[in-house]
Amino acid sequence: GQDAGRFSIEAPAGDSFTLPPGESEEVALVFTPETTIAADTIEYEGSVGFEFTNQPGATEASAELTGTGVPSSP
Repeated sequence: GQDAGRFSIEAPAGDSFTLPPGESEEVALVFTPETTIAADTIEYEGSVGFEFTNQPGATEASAELTGTGVPSSP
């Protein structure tokens, strides 16, 4: 989405990881709204994509991300 730069993958480190059959991996994301937000809240949208290289017919998946930036207290 247009705000993709506001979201990043924190863990696991690196761009890829390998999972044995039947295992899972937790993916931690970081949301970073603008540091100078006007008086209103701002909605952000992005997505994260996954590519499966060893499973024919199901090679990609994605998750939509949303975040809300709120004004900071003075």
